[in-house]
Amino acid sequence: MKLSNATVAAVAAIPRNDMMKRGFQRAPIPIQREPEVIVNKEKLVTFKCRNIPDDPNSTQFELSILPFNGDESAETWFRLQDKAEKVIKGQNLTTGPQRYEFYRRILIGKALARFEESAAAAGNETIANLKATLQGVTNYVLPARALQTQKRYMRRLCRKPPEMTMKEYISRFQQLNHYLALFDTTRGDRNKLPKDEIIEHAEFAIPASWRQQMILQGFEPIDHTLDEFTQFCERLEFTEKLHETHHVRKQKPDGNHPPKGKRDPRMDHSKPAIKRGPNDKTPPFKCAYHGPNWSHNTGDCKMVVAQAQKMAAAHGNLIKNGDKKPRYGNRTWVRDDGGANKKEELHAMIQNMVKDAVKDERKRKAIDPPDEENFNVDELLANLVASDDEN
Repeated sequence: MKLSNATVAAVAAIPRNDMMKRGFQRAPIPIQREPEVIVNKEKLVTFKCRNIPDDPNSTQFELSILPFNGDESAETWFRLQDKAEKVIKGQNLTTGPQRYEFYRRILIGKALARFEESAAAAGNETIANLKATLQGVTNYVLPARALQTQKRYMRRLCRKPPEMTMKEYISRFQQLNHYLALFDTTRGDRNKLPKDEIIEHAEFAIPASWRQQMILQGFEPIDHTLDEFTQFCERLEFTEKLHETHHVRKQKPDGNHPPKGKRDPRMDHSKPAIKRGPNDKTPPFKCAYHGPNWSHNTGDCKMVVAQAQKMAAAHGNLIKNGDKKPRYGNRTWVRDDGGANKKEELHAMIQNMVKDAVKDERKRKAIDPPDEENFNVDELLANLVASDDEN
């Protein structure tokens, strides 16, 4: 039997835990919902129905059904039967022949051939025989031992997927339990799992950390309803998501995760770091402060630049306010004592300058003797002292 694209996509979405494992066959209907398939509207069959079938003045609504070929999945067949029941009630199809004709409009291909074969075997077109006729189509769509396989899957392998919330999981599990009644219409609701068994299964379908919290808080699932059990698990689910939002590491646009721990504010992070390959072991950059790294050299290190600026300011080597010469910020000034100390310091400085000038002059005369008559050291010193006293 050829599988449709929707069936192939649904099987591909089944996790490996739900596949054949330890002798278990694949379930006809998995816990993951089938993806929606975009259908051409021209292929749909539309029926006009009334909200109150017996009232001709009742409001009407339209319900479209895609004809069933027989190659689709079992869930597609069961969903078609649910829609068919709505149309039968909406159009007030109360007789057997009317319902037979309705199903002949929504079945095509192999499904229609199987329907006609089962109808001929059932006998007259009555409502009771219609039930047996539809069961023949169901047996054609389902694989062998489908009911046993589906119930075993729901009891042992149908755990809650991580991407599915607890409310979605319980809703989907109850939907699968509803489908069990359609596997064999002769038994009907007796095929369904009882409520206490559903709660017992749900207890072991959730993560182990949730069961641990139930033990710590004294919550016994069997003593509560399914809704209370679901609400308890939703609270645990909410706390886990709240914890993840505070501790999740943000991802960079290029897909690389930032390193663990806090980023050093003294480093220059404006430049993008070199992307490290799987075989790269030696960092390409070297900083005098941070050592070998993947982002910067010594000249780009904010820590080194800031420390150099502080040292330059302390030694007066920074040029500020557009000065052509450096400003000396480490000069020490003494308290003003009326000018006496300043004059003494000035005289001593002038004398030292003159002595240095005399020494230089004597060295120069030894090489090229000048006219000594025009040079008087004592007179030069007296003139300098006199000019300073006048100022």
